[in-house]
Amino acid sequence: MHNALKEYLLELGEESKDSIGRPYYEVYSGDSQPIDIRLGKRRIEYKPDVVWEHKGKPYLVIEIALTEEWRTIVGEMTLAYFTKGCTGIIIITSGWDENYIKNLVSLIGDKLKHAFKREFYMHCINLNENQLKDLKEAKGIIKKSLKQWDWI
Repeated sequence: MHNALKEYLLELGEESKDSIGRPYYEVYSGDSQPIDIRLGKRRIEYKPDVVWEHKGKPYLVIEIALTEEWRTIVGEMTLAYFTKGCTGIIIITSGWDENYIKNLVSLIGDKLKHAFKREFYMHCINLNENQLKDLKEAKGIIKKSLKQWDWI
């Protein structure tokens, strides 16, 4: 399911067009194009699942965390936050209590914003067990959420 959703998000980003019909995003995976994070003389490569980059503007990171535990999700959020030029992250999860995962994302997001004085968009799409078994339904929920948040 992870790879199928990743391919879908890459395609969905490529299909997004501006009002004149030009591609809106440069779309890529961190596997093929890692993002360099630097802090002083230290550096690491961050390989997010999907990146939607709009020319000359901040970009969006999308992480698919269907089997990850909360510590990994917090790590992904933090790496995205420290990525220069990244305006936000959307995390796609499954199997979490809806209130718990939304509170986790909100809490970590608020702490990062407060500590580093930078606005950053964080949101979570939490697929339930039935949605996770049905790729078409999962794609529909993801697309609906991205439209709702004005990313497509």
